Amino acid sequence: MEKTGLQIEMEKSELDIHFDTGLSAYEIAVTNGYVGTEDEWLSSLKGEPLTWEDLTPQQREELSGKDFQILGYYDTLEQLKQAVSSPERGDAYCIGTSYPYDIYVYDGISKTWKNNGAIQGPQGKSAYEVAVDNGFQGTEKEWLDSLKAPATEAAEAANEAASSANSAASRAESAVQAANEALQSAQDTEDRIESAEAMRIQAENARAQAETKRQQDTSAAISNATAATSAANTAAGSANSAATAANNAADEATEAAALINDTLGDVTDILTKINNEQI
Repeated sequence: MEKTGLQIEMEKSELDIHFDTGLSAYEIAVTNGYVGTEDEWLSSLKGEPLTWEDLTPQQREELSGKDFQILGYYDTLEQLKQAVSSPERGDAYCIGTSYPYDIYVYDGISKTWKNNGAIQGPQGKSAYEVAVDNGFQGTEKEWLDSLKAPATEAAEAANEAASSANSAASRAESAVQAANEALQSAQDTEDRIESAEAMRIQAENARAQAETKRQQDTSAAISNATAATSAANTAAGSANSAATAANNAADEATEAAALINDTLGDVTDILTKINNEQI
């Protein structure tokens, strides 16, 4: 499997730089008109020493080398050759199945992969040695024992925190249950209100029907009275009887209206009681 991202800066001595052989600097100077011996020419070049700050950024980059980048990881060299069929000069890959990996760099002159060995830093001090350097006094076993106490304390603290969390979860569950009970109670109250409202509507309909009947009975009584009055010219007795009947009908209608009003009063009392229970 290929991995990327590791970059290592090359030392100047690791740069593979080749120069074409040509004229020396003195010969170039003579070609360009200098007259004198090579020693005279060298003496003419002496001046203030050249410093790093005197170089251009491009010259500094050329002298410092360039970043060395690991382009990938392969288990064997054969896998690398099969995967990278057209390498470029300076391409580098790690070969191996675990750290430390061997670094293979492609040599542009020999056209082969060169094993540059493994990347591995110097062996550092152990944690105990670092502790001694920082003032610890005692054997390595005593130092190891000193590390156990904080771990034990941390475990106890973790157990206490877990217990507190469980208690908090239990309290939260109780609160949820109480909230559900309150919600159910509110729902029951709402159901009772709806039932009372239905009773009120039924009573209102009954009152309207009674009122209609009273009006009809009154109209009929008036008609009867009118008829009786008309007949009174011919039969006064019949008129009196009709008037009595009309009065009786009116009394019955009044009693019916009073009964309806009493029923409405009872419903109003029920609604008032329910509202008081809600409060």
